[in-house]
Amino acid sequence: MLALGLLLILLAQNGLGEAAPLVSLAEYGLGIICLFLFAYRSTHTATPVLNLAIFKIAAFTWLALTYFTTFMVFLSMSFVLPNDVQLVMGRGSMVAGLAVLPGAAAAAILSPGSGHLLDRFGARRPIIGGAGLMLVGLTIFAILGSRLRLWQLVATYLLVMVGLGLCASNIMTCSLDGLAADQ
Repeated sequence: MLALGLLLILLAQNGLGEAAPLVSLAEYGLGIICLFLFAYRSTHTATPVLNLAIFKIAAFTWLALTYFTTFMVFLSMSFVLPNDVQLVMGRGSMVAGLAVLPGAAAAAILSPGSGHLLDRFGARRPIIGGAGLMLVGLTIFAILGSRLRLWQLVATYLLVMVGLGLCASNIMTCSLDGLAADQ
């Protein structure tokens, strides 16, 4: 039900503005009904696929939303940057792929290592530090985006990804630490 509901809502979103708005509204309606059926079944069965009761824990919910937002930044930057390199700067796909490599490598290397920072300094420093680096990088992109040269674009993306490497896995760890073993 969850997959069907999300699929119908996605299809409805894609169909907005086309010639058949009633079809989009029907897809939205069916998608929302599927999501409600999923939520009802999950809360009324002994073994739910997804225990929705965990979202009653405020700390978990906020950290889950923070992780979701962080992940959306990662996905959007990983999509926009190579397209910007190719379509705006007129470079080839090889250059576009190589432009994201330093940032991807930095995030991959820092993610496991940032757990040591969590153990040593607590959650606050690596999460706030990483989020701060991401914010600085995203602000540079927002203000100077089309005026950045390739090396500046790569350096700014590297800054965002270093921030992601510092905070994303620690956000997930903190959110899961707040749950009981049976949740």
